[in-house]
Amino acid sequence: MMSQVIRQETIVFLMAVFHGLALTFAYDIIRSFRRVFHHSMAAVSAEDFLFWIAAGFLTFCLLFLETDGIIRGYVAVGAALGVIFYLNTLSRLVLFLVSGILRGIRKGVSFAVRKTGRFFKWLQRLAGRSLRFLGRPLFRLTASLKKRIEFLKERVYNKKKKADVRRRKSAESNSARTAGMPSEKRHKRTRKPKKHKGKTGVAGAEERITGGYE
Repeated sequence: MMSQVIRQETIVFLMAVFHGLALTFAYDIIRSFRRVFHHSMAAVSAEDFLFWIAAGFLTFCLLFLETDGIIRGYVAVGAALGVIFYLNTLSRLVLFLVSGILRGIRKGVSFAVRKTGRFFKWLQRLAGRSLRFLGRPLFRLTASLKKRIEFLKERVYNKKKKADVRRRKSAESNSARTAGMPSEKRHKRTRKPKKHKGKTGVAGAEERITGGYE
């Protein structure tokens, strides 16, 4: 019974050591990001605040699962030993490696961004040259088409104007001709010959010769 309790406490102690080591490793990752990428004081404070909240929650989970929520001295000692062991052995190596990896990633991304920017600038220059090369004949063609369209519009307009002028002149000439005609001609009434029935002989012949007019 006693050996089982000791074995259980030893396991919990080793878990506490690993817990302290893991927390310090996670904080070194944050420190590596701070070395490579610039952080303001507000960002550093926010990161530390969130880290310690997460660390406290994980520590509480460890105590709750392994010791039923009872704070044991050997758990705190094991976590402290894990932190001290990591800081004196692996911290510098982890910082160096992680910082180097992050710097390599940053350089690779910046290189890709520069190359992409240069490629797009080259495409822009090529497009500008192509447009300048093709723009001259296109501009000339557009100008000639525009002139042609304007000429056709002016021609149609002139035809309509001439037709209106002819129509107006013909209307004016017709009105002038009608206005200049004498009233006698406009209101002339032809007199019908009088027919004399029943006349024969010399009188009838005279009437036919004179046309029956009095």
